[in-house]
Amino acid sequence: MEWINNLIGFGLGVLASWIVWFVVSRCIVPRIEFSKYLSRTQPNYQDNPLYRFRLRNKGRRQVIDIDIFFRIRIKGINPRFPDTWEIIRIPLGNPYNHIPFLPAPSKSKYASQTISIEAGSCEKFSRSFMPEDIRKKYHKKTLTLDDVFSITEEVEGEVIAFGYDEFSGARKMFRSKKYKKGDIRDGRFKHNCMSIESASE
Repeated sequence: MEWINNLIGFGLGVLASWIVWFVVSRCIVPRIEFSKYLSRTQPNYQDNPLYRFRLRNKGRRQVIDIDIFFRIRIKGINPRFPDTWEIIRIPLGNPYNHIPFLPAPSKSKYASQTISIEAGSCEKFSRSFMPEDIRKKYHKKTLTLDDVFSITEEVEGEVIAFGYDEFSGARKMFRSKKYKKGDIRDGRFKHNCMSIESASE
């Protein structure tokens, strides 16, 4: 009967290992949340509006070594291929597209980061397949994110982040909602909050 006890012990060991793995990798994990809207403000030091998004760690563990990207998808920009999506990566105000860490909110009240979207710095908007008015605005340095969202009837933006779980070392991908032009809101993000405070408040 010893082999039965060994078999039961082995099965219980596997089950216990699976439970630990599930809790560590699925339950107590970093969770990055992205702002529901994009913020638009008008700084005194520049003519063009400033556009920002915010992200925060709402999980129970710290996220480290985070790479962040903002991309625009434009459908039908080439008349010969009306069903094709053109994907353009937009520069960010963070020059390295990198955040060293986002602490867990239970350990720090600074679990969020606000990052600007520099659409006017994207050289792809000067390419020949872009509409003439977009190319002109790019060269005049007056191109805004509102202009980009108006290139065709179907334009969407998305934030993508890759970060490591400090505890397990596993790398995870986090994605925002698909932003539309209507998701741009005037105002700044409230202090340590994901909502936007309108200019009238």
